[in-house]
Amino acid sequence: MKDLVQIKERLLARRADLAHRRGRVELDLERAHEPLVADFSDQAIQRQNDAALQAIGEAADDEIAAIDAALQRLESGHHGICARCQQAIEPERLLAVPHAVICASCVRG
Repeated sequence: MKDLVQIKERLLARRADLAHRRGRVELDLERAHEPLVADFSDQAIQRQNDAALQAIGEAADDEIAAIDAALQRLESGHHGICARCQQAIEPERLLAVPHAVICASCVRG
């Protein structure tokens, strides 16, 4: 039970960090702090940076979705069960990746 509380706390903390990161990305993409410069070549660099920011934001969204799913599994009592083999996911793996859905054996294939 203590492990589940610890995992939930870690998931919630990570989710909060990701939500904060996502918010910063949105502000940067909206040019809230740094508008586009007048020089075309500098604008090209800024737009390249936008592509990287979008990728960071999408990765944050994906991880938030995985964390939300893990929190739902915790609430329903299904957290820690491998989606492939239906065996328990190793506690060490869950401590390292609390939103893991596949055990280490299935990851290795």
